[in-house]
Amino acid sequence: MQSALDLAAAGFLVYLIEKKQTIGGILPQRDKLFPNNSCALCTTSPLLIDVVRQPNIDILTGSELIELAGQTGHFIATVLKKTAGRAKFNSSCWACAKLQQTEGTEQAKEFPCKTVPKGSDPEEIIEQKIKLEVGAIILANRQELQLIKSFGVAGNKKGIFTSSASYEPKDIAQNVVDAGAVAAAVSQLLVSARGSLVRQPKYLSERDVSREKPRVGVFVCGGGMNISSVVNVPQVIEYAVNLEQVAFAQEFPYLCSQSSREKIKEAMVKHNLNRIVVAACTPLTHAALFQDCLQEVGLNRHLYEQANIREQVAWVHLELPGRATEKAKDLIKMAVVKARLQKPTEKTRFDFKRCALVVGGGIAGMTNALSLGNQGYEVILVEKTSKLGGHTRSLKYTLTEINPLSVIQQLEKQITQNSRIKVIYNAEIQQIDGAVGNYRTVLKVNDSDNLEVEHGIVIIAVGAQAVQPTEYLYGQHPLVITQQELEGCLDLLKLSNLKTIAMIQCVGSQEGSRSYCSKICCHQAMKNAIKLKKQNPNAEIYILYRDISTGFKDRYYNLARQKGVKLVRYHSNHKPLVAPNGESVSLQVMDEITGLPLELEVDLLVLSTGIEPAKANQLLSKLIKTPLNDHGFFSSVNHKYKPLTCPADGVYICGMAQGPNTMDESIAQAEAAAVQAGAFLAREYLESSANSAMVDEELCRGCGLCSQNCPYDARVPDKYKKIFRVQDTLCKGCGICVSVCPSGASQQKGFSKEQLLNMIDAALD
Repeated sequence: MQSALDLAAAGFLVYLIEKKQTIGGILPQRDKLFPNNSCALCTTSPLLIDVVRQPNIDILTGSELIELAGQTGHFIATVLKKTAGRAKFNSSCWACAKLQQTEGTEQAKEFPCKTVPKGSDPEEIIEQKIKLEVGAIILANRQELQLIKSFGVAGNKKGIFTSSASYEPKDIAQNVVDAGAVAAAVSQLLVSARGSLVRQPKYLSERDVSREKPRVGVFVCGGGMNISSVVNVPQVIEYAVNLEQVAFAQEFPYLCSQSSREKIKEAMVKHNLNRIVVAACTPLTHAALFQDCLQEVGLNRHLYEQANIREQVAWVHLELPGRATEKAKDLIKMAVVKARLQKPTEKTRFDFKRCALVVGGGIAGMTNALSLGNQGYEVILVEKTSKLGGHTRSLKYTLTEINPLSVIQQLEKQITQNSRIKVIYNAEIQQIDGAVGNYRTVLKVNDSDNLEVEHGIVIIAVGAQAVQPTEYLYGQHPLVITQQELEGCLDLLKLSNLKTIAMIQCVGSQEGSRSYCSKICCHQAMKNAIKLKKQNPNAEIYILYRDISTGFKDRYYNLARQKGVKLVRYHSNHKPLVAPNGESVSLQVMDEITGLPLELEVDLLVLSTGIEPAKANQLLSKLIKTPLNDHGFFSSVNHKYKPLTCPADGVYICGMAQGPNTMDESIAQAEAAAVQAGAFLAREYLESSANSAMVDEELCRGCGLCSQNCPYDARVPDKYKKIFRVQDTLCKGCGICVSVCPSGASQQKGFSKEQLLNMIDAALD
């Protein structure tokens, strides 16, 4: 689903094929999600709704790929679609027999057949073969991957991609990232076809309701058992239909279903409704879905109000159904009062700069810039040093024995050859002005010159830095070094002189202010231990660990064990004791597994140090108004479902700016951020917030309180009229300026004082 959404937003037509009858996989069937016990269905529903609402995604459920032919950019995919036809009548089933007798009558509805006895005919299945012309294929299923191999086109055909789920299980966030990375690869491959098959939603001409009396429709969702098990929905409907200017009210078991939304539109036309109130779950996830209904019948989408009777009523008053029902009535009454006074709202459209500023020239920044450049967008890549590559340039090899320097050199060559990418070396950001779509950034170049660049979005790829150890004699004894230092001098050491080597894990990680796992430390220890064993098989190597985490690279953990590397677990309360001993280092540790003390005289002590945020994070956070998390890394909107999207519009993160990551993960994040950024740049225009502030010029006295309190710098002075105007491109509709305005000149669309005061009166009535 994530790959489909990213590609559709980037300007491609997508066929989403699912073998089962519903999309979403097993996730919506889960109860709670780690780590905050959030409802799995509730957190997944926005993604499902986005897929359903996206006009450039064709969903084919009950379907599977059975044949593939053609070549890159011109594949012919044959899909077998299975749909359930009408169930056959069977004389051995009493319900079928009764239904057959009453077919076509109202009585027939009373005999739904819910079981199929042994020996009866199965439900009729209608099969249909559909041929699709596609430019590329993404596989997210292991069975389909095997099927592709049987066609003889995998491995030697460009244009067939696999997502991570097809070869190993991963966390939700990593699956989302990998899906985005695959989408980015497709977007680069099919860049010439972008926009050629895009469908724009078609709406009826908007009806002028300014002279009509309000006719409100109230639609209440039972939410399955989520709401109706607590709230007496029929009683709520009976109450709502008698409210002033309510012309129609109806209950639905699942209001967000396609069939229910069609019935809402039918009711709006039949009863000539011009205001809509939905009583269901949170508007954060479902409001847009119902607003589409208004627009599809020719009404302004903002003639709408939603009462949250799931989170705010049913879920918090499980033991008080009577009072919950009364509260639901009050919320609906308040919503109706507000909807009656709701006016059509228009958003301001504006053009923007289709250029991305990538901050940081490490492997994540380089990958991101190259992906955006290959998608056809202008990119400004800013690097604070004189070379690209960041920390990766100093690595000699990876756990999987890839040469990181060759990867960097290849990326550097491709970036140099791409005319859309401009690299600015020895530069640091001093100031960022403007708003999403039209940023102006001042760079300090070579510690002297200032350079101003214009861009529409920002990708933060500033990386992170290694923790400098302050324990275990580091900096005090020449035989105590870090894993990075060992890797750098491994070829220079006389390994035959090293008889005993100890490595201590989690140095500077998972304690104090750095309570997180740095992820790369275990990989470093394993790769260096294996390398040491290859060069000096007789060396005794001990890895002292609190937790070992190699993920799905556990084969290297097993390889290290096979080569004789000894692993000793210690407790955080009993950390190893280290003391100098002439030309060696004495080490004492309590083996937590055996309960026995271990004493070693080591010729080399290697510390696996952690990762901490880059120093630039604090300044960048203030300049682009994007918060940092408790550890100092950049925060995302949603850690699981939108791990690379910042709260500030048009700002994305990737690599270690988001937190500790392996090189593979940083590359995947960079690609995923690139396809999301590309989707943003592919828009025809940007729009202001529907609930942006506005100013009554006759009441404004130019006191400036709005400007002083606006967190988005959206209030600017008009020197000629001596008032403070609203910049629609900056305003997010937070309402702070309205609350501090002493004269009442600042007002907010959709939240007029008349509406709010009437809602309060309704609540107290």
